[in-house]
Amino acid sequence: MARRDRKRSCGAQCCGGCLGVFVVALVVFSIWYSSTGYNQPHIPPPPLLPNPNAFNDYVTLGQMLKANGGTGAVFGGVRPGAPSLAAEKALVARNQAVLSRLRLAMANPGRVPSSRSYYDVFPYLADMREMARLLAAEEDVLAAHGDYAGSFSAGIDGIRVAQDIGRGGTLIHGLVSLAMQAIIRQTMIRQVDRLTVSQCAGLAARLRATLLARPAAIETLENERDLTLSSLSRITDSNAYEVFRIASSREGGATSGERQFGAMAWHFMRDRTLKDIEAYHAALQREAARPASKRAEVPEPKSPIAAMLMPVFAQWPRGFDDNDTRNRLLHCMLRIREYQLTRHKLPSRLDALGIEPTLLVDPYTGATITYLPKGDDYLLYCLGPDGRDDGGVPANESSPSPFMGDIGVRPFRATNPSAGSLGSNNYRRVPHMLPPKLPPGSPPLTEW
Repeated sequence: MARRDRKRSCGAQCCGGCLGVFVVALVVFSIWYSSTGYNQPHIPPPPLLPNPNAFNDYVTLGQMLKANGGTGAVFGGVRPGAPSLAAEKALVARNQAVLSRLRLAMANPGRVPSSRSYYDVFPYLADMREMARLLAAEEDVLAAHGDYAGSFSAGIDGIRVAQDIGRGGTLIHGLVSLAMQAIIRQTMIRQVDRLTVSQCAGLAARLRATLLARPAAIETLENERDLTLSSLSRITDSNAYEVFRIASSREGGATSGERQFGAMAWHFMRDRTLKDIEAYHAALQREAARPASKRAEVPEPKSPIAAMLMPVFAQWPRGFDDNDTRNRLLHCMLRIREYQLTRHKLPSRLDALGIEPTLLVDPYTGATITYLPKGDDYLLYCLGPDGRDDGGVPANESSPSPFMGDIGVRPFRATNPSAGSLGSNNYRRVPHMLPPKLPPGSPPLTEW
């Protein structure tokens, strides 16, 4: 009996030992497999930069603008969109050299150098927003002197510079590009009905070429994908804890225990994280290529690190669509103005204007932008991400979802009219749309 028990004990020990060896071997193999980078994702090499590159001049000019005092004295602390004309004139006069050199730089193509590391910083982006404000001030000054075509042309220059700041960049570059264009468009909208026939024709041709050359939404997603995969692929034992620090937005260094845990955990999470990120971006790019109202929500990745890093990118296509829509509507307004002055009547349809078909597409539906002549005026709008036609009533874009209303050339925002928070200069009538729906007791809207 004792002999039989000893045999069982020996057998159990043997099985346990074999299992332990197998587990150790599996761990060693997993670590080796991960550390060899055998499952490295495909990351294309950074594209060649143009030479000369207008982007380098933009950075230098942004520094010059800052050295000249920037735009804070004109725009800082004042309700956005309402600086004094005298302050704008002084700002423009002080920066004539910057503006002149900017136009020379625009003769060359511009592209942001590709980023492949989370440690890259972009201090020039704040200067680029300052540049947009300078160009907006120049628009106002030119319009005040009756040079409405020059004002609109300065706006086209601003859109071109903003697009160059987004070209080749990551999500933060794209967001700054959208913000710059929003600043620039405000004055452009007011000049359309002041232009002559010949001015409309020339400016429409310039704006068309600028809009057709804009970087696509998918390009920004691809750049962000390459940055993320490249950064994570280079993580080693010595800095694996940085993954967890970055993902959790934690500041400061890590303890020795956290370093050891990060290194061990990263060995087992690396391949799955990279695969999940690749799959998520592939799905996100497929959906971004579809009209907004027809997009499906992309499920979050299952692996913890990918789940922390990825969801922020899902909102990018919507922001891009909003900007694209307003630029297309502005182009349509310009061509309608030209047609009306030439033939003394409004066009019956947008396709009578000879506009590039891709610039007549509603990004939210994939159908044609909505245009309805009404006497001497017209309605012009897109349907919004819900794909529903609300008859040209603008959505309150400060309201939480669900989204209700249409999209016009200018956003309408009324965050809390009764409390006096009127969404800044966006609490006003939207050109060529119906009045927005306002709650009882709201202040009157200002004009365009």
